[in-house]
Amino acid sequence: MALRIEHGVGCPSRAPDQTRGGLTSRQYDVALAGIERQVGRAISVAELARACGLSKNHFSRAFRKTHGVSPREWLIRRRIEQAKSLLAGSDLPLADIALECGFCEQSHFSRQFTKVVGATPGAWRRAARIGGGGHT
Repeated sequence: MALRIEHGVGCPSRAPDQTRGGLTSRQYDVALAGIERQVGRAISVAELARACGLSKNHFSRAFRKTHGVSPREWLIRRRIEQAKSLLAGSDLPLADIALECGFCEQSHFSRQFTKVVGATPGAWRRAARIGGGGHT
């Protein structure tokens, strides 16, 4: 999964390719803006779908077609990117970073971070501080 992030799959800078069944440019912009506004809080797929004028199921399929991952997975990845910034640039405890980035508890944050990044948040923070950038 980390490789998909590095290569642009599911990243905000990647424009939709307008493949059949994907999000339109407007829907893409609306969805990403909604996620960015809510990155640290709970957000429902139904809410994003309504903003795009689609049903929840249609939105989820179109989002996956456009981004290569589900809306939930994209949000988790976005939260992890935010967490990396906080890990590298602050001395906040992991529990505070977890809450700041929209995870309900530190253990959930740690599991998701490790799944996507391949290292625990604490190990990534130590590597980022020693090496000046950490792993991706």
